[in-house]
Amino acid sequence: MKAFIPKSNVRTAVKTELRNLAVARVLHCIVCRVISHRENIGASE
Repeated sequence: MKAFIPKSNVRTAVKTELRNLAVARVLHCIVCRVISHRENIGASE
């Protein structure tokens, strides 16, 4: 790790982190919906 990091690299890193967080949040929502959907189907039977 270098002590000096250009601002452009910091900006790119921040964008990448935000993108990863957004993707993780979307995947989490999808998984939660699938799980709850399966539980609803199991309860209705």
